[in-house]
Amino acid sequence: MANTSNKTSKAPVAKRADKSLDENHVSPELIKFRKEIDAIDAELIALINKRCNIVAKVGAYKKKNGATGCFIRAGREADMVRYVHEEFTGTKFNPVAAAAIWRLIIAASTRIESDLRVAVYAPDQQDKLFWLAREYFGSFTEVSKHPNSNRVVGEVVSGKAEVGILPAFTDEDADWWVTLSQQEGDAPVVFAQVPFVASKSETQRFASFAIGRIEPEPTDDDVTLLAIHTGDVSINKLMAGFATAGLKASRVQFINHTASGMLYHLIKLEGFVKADDKRLAKVQEQLGELITLWKWLGAYATPILTRETC
Repeated sequence: MANTSNKTSKAPVAKRADKSLDENHVSPELIKFRKEIDAIDAELIALINKRCNIVAKVGAYKKKNGATGCFIRAGREADMVRYVHEEFTGTKFNPVAAAAIWRLIIAASTRIESDLRVAVYAPDQQDKLFWLAREYFGSFTEVSKHPNSNRVVGEVVSGKAEVGILPAFTDEDADWWVTLSQQEGDAPVVFAQVPFVASKSETQRFASFAIGRIEPEPTDDDVTLLAIHTGDVSINKLMAGFATAGLKASRVQFINHTASGMLYHLIKLEGFVKADDKRLAKVQEQLGELITLWKWLGAYATPILTRETC
């Protein structure tokens, strides 16, 4: 029986890829190249999906074995990005772009394993750390802005955010490390510097630090942070204590709290130094009663510094 319907069927809408392969408008040579690219894209998509399925299994395994909180593995992530950056160095594909792609893959993978909420220091419409956080953790990650650094620390301490992004030690409101040093129990620690890949000038202008209840892991190139509260002690004596213990140390920031008569020192150590390292115990022993508080603030992988760009 013949179809007497007056309705006309709509032709399927051509995909962009179909038009780009139209022999009426594109040379056969270019079509050949585009088909090769499309085939590779299909492989990449399949591999990323395969990777995500394994990540989901990893997350399920961790939870089955009692893991809670945020599953960020900062050291492993840094090693992965360093490897990718190195592999693309000297190729036609920009290594910084490759590293950025992998950062997004890592961030999206973390979201598969566990929740991720990020609290960011952003006072008076100063959004530079907000955008750094979006770049590092992805635009798909929940990011909240806060007017001062202590609020950011508070968000992570209270569990309202898994990660806090705090300003560089040269910025205003950068004494957050004192607040962090006063936390007790399962306190957040510094586990990363953001951005991880940047030119030297960018790092100086835009550097920030990520804190969370995340155990830092060693890589081939790390920095460790300590907060020390002391009475009246000279910087020379303080540094001599670290040198004698075989540690390379420098003081990053110093605050003289006149009301209490306390001196707050932010110390940077070269390399990954655990909180229970015997060398740290030796420093504490040497300084004795001069120290009123000693706090291991965490450790992080040294960022990749790229060539300056115009």
